[in-house]
Parts: sequence; structure tokens; C-alpha cells
Amino acid sequence: MYRERGGGGSKGKMEAIFNGDKFEGSANVPYYDYALDLILDVESSHGDMFSEEQNEIIESAAEMLYGLIHVRYILTTKGLAAMLEKYKNAELGDARESTAVVNPVLPVGQSDVSRQGNVKISVQNGEDIYTPQSRFQDNLDGAYFGSTFPHLFLMTYGT
Repeated sequence: MYRERGGGGSKGKMEAIFNGDKFEGSANVPYYDYALDLILDVESSHGDMFSEEQNEIIESAAEMLYGLIHVRYILTTKGLAAMLEKYKNAELGDARESTAVVNPVLPVGQSDVSRQGNVKISVQNGEDIYTPQSRFQDNLDGAYFGSTFPHLFLMTYGT
């Protein structure tokens, strides 16, 4: 679930993104309100009224919603700055050369449509795209980073 991938507990970021408006992707997310409550760790009195299957759908919807919000966030000024820190610290991954030089990588989605492909990694110039070696990264939906992110990042920071 998204919490195992670092989801949940990010209410400040969520509030900054929503700013009181309904998220434009809400029509594509089943059980949107319940999924949002799950992400925000809001106690819901409706949990008992759903079947186990519906609860699984809500958890899956929360993961999808979190990813859609994530891609929206990382394209903002604050999101890009946060990703820059992760990039500098190679928290997004690295491509080690035979000289043991660490080359930070950037995540990239080859599609902006959810469930169309897993995240890939781009090394420095943004031209070469690879499949991550980490199973954790390889299982992430590429749409949660989007096809725009690495290019916007490189245009903004030129690293």
C-alpha cells in the first residue's frame, strides 16, 4: 500500500496542493472521499459499512490518488525543490560507474496515464532511460512521476 512506500502523514503537502479545491482527478478515483480520508489519516465512521472487497478498492484508490497528487506536487516549485534535495543526496537512486562515481538518477514515467507502465530512471542528461534494478522502484506506477518531471527538473536546475 502507499503507506509502505512513504505515503500518509503528508497532510501539509496535501493541503498545499488541494488548497480547498476538489482535486481534478477525483472523477477517476473510486471512493474518492474515503480514499482521501485514508491518505490524510482522518478517522472515518464508514469503515464498518464496507465489505472487505470494497475496503481493498478504497486502499487501491488511496494509492492511486496519492500517486496522482504526488505527480502534481513534484511539478510545483516546492516539489521541485524537495526533489532537488533528494537528487543531491542520491535518494532517488544512483547509477554507479566502474569508477564508483555516484551519478544520481531521476524517476520518469513513460506515460502520464496511470497503470500504463512502471517508473523508469533517467541518468543526468534525461536522454537515456533505464529500468530500475530495485524491485521497489520497478513496481511504482510511472504516472506517479509523469513524463514531464525529469525534463522540467533539468530545465529548472540544470544539474
